[in-house]
Amino acid sequence: STRTLTVRCTPSVAALWLSPKLRRIGQTIPNVDVRIITLDNMPDRHHRTWDLEIFRGGLAEDMDGDAEKLWDAEILPVCAPDYLKTIGFVQRPEDMARCDLIHMLGYRNDWHRWFRTFARGAVNVPAGLSVDGLLIALDAACNGDGVILGRRPLLDAHLADGRLVRVFPENHSLVSTYFIRINKKSAGWMGGRALQAHLRAGTT
Repeated sequence: STRTLTVRCTPSVAALWLSPKLRRIGQTIPNVDVRIITLDNMPDRHHRTWDLEIFRGGLAEDMDGDAEKLWDAEILPVCAPDYLKTIGFVQRPEDMARCDLIHMLGYRNDWHRWFRTFARGAVNVPAGLSVDGLLIALDAACNGDGVILGRRPLLDAHLADGRLVRVFPENHSLVSTYFIRINKKSAGWMGGRALQAHLRAGTT
């Protein structure tokens, strides 16, 4: 009989990374329907009504023995090709403070971390446009509204087709680790384990 597995993740992971894999998952794991619930609709991770969770590592309390590394996200400045032409003055990381920076709610500290890591001396990070999540930030960047700190592999398709380009050809990237874990208390935990193994295998 067909069993439904509920996956909890952010909207950007769901739309940009997980959804494109669902057709292949259905061919590989028979008799399983995948239901994606984003954080907007299931904010409480401690109320475990999900079978599988994909999340960004952070607080120590989020990490337990069930969490396994999924991939390292490369966090890098990207923008539309036409916008890149307008910021030809950018030669060094500190020059980025003169650009239109797009901030993402929930990741507001990314630009501060990026400047602290790569810029010489203290930099006053301009406020700029703030949007609710990576999906809206990607649209804004593609429209030429400014530069975002995008996350690979979530924006790989945008880089591959040229909608977005790197601001710096060399490595000026931060790293954030994403994890995956099953809910061993759910009735579908065996199916969750199979799906977890499939998704982790697809990242290697």
